[in-house]
Amino acid sequence: VGEGEISLTGEQVNLDKFVKDEGGIWSLRQIEKVRGWNNIEYGAGLSGRNTPSTGLSMNRAYIPPGGVAKAHIHVDFDVMVFLLKGSVRHEYGPGCRKSVVHSA
Repeated sequence: VGEGEISLTGEQVNLDKFVKDEGGIWSLRQIEKVRGWNNIEYGAGLSGRNTPSTGLSMNRAYIPPGGVAKAHIHVDFDVMVFLLKGSVRHEYGPGCRKSVVHSA
């Protein structure tokens, strides 16, 4: 991986440096892409890795047009989706038989 590029291998990044505890309110201070995983590039986010959160993960994901993430599961935490641009189809449930399309 060259300078300015990010790895899509899921290599972990120290996320503590991107957030600030404002006395009980956690602020995210970074929006650039910091890592990649499963065909998606991510900016820093807020989760139990860098805040006291015990059940929620909120990250900025960059999905290219036509991009597809492989089926995966989130264990012990919920994920929220706030779509800024475009649309995305989520397939979920047993066998990924359910689906929903979100559009900005």
